[in-house]
Amino acid sequence: MLAASGFKTTVAEKSTTDATLGSAGVGLTVTTAGRITGGSVSNQGVITISGSSTSIGTAVSIVLTPSLGGGRVGWACSTNGDTTQWKYVPAECRH
Repeated sequence: MLAASGFKTTVAEKSTTDATLGSAGVGLTVTTAGRITGGSVSNQGVITISGSSTSIGTAVSIVLTPSLGGGRVGWACSTNGDTTQWKYVPAECRH
């Protein structure tokens, strides 16, 4: 989650300024380092952060999906429905 915090801030600022998520993630790139082995940020601001079995002990992907309403950005966290990852992710991502 910490690896995504900077991206969340950038996506929130851009989408609030533009009043749309349409280009909130344009130009953002996830850098692999430490336990982060991959990831991406879509043009619409969806953030995916991945770790591998080598770096974490199992393959894990966290997906943060933004929503814009009332001038505020909300975030939904998930593992794309992969319940086998729930043991390794924060509670708010277990749904």
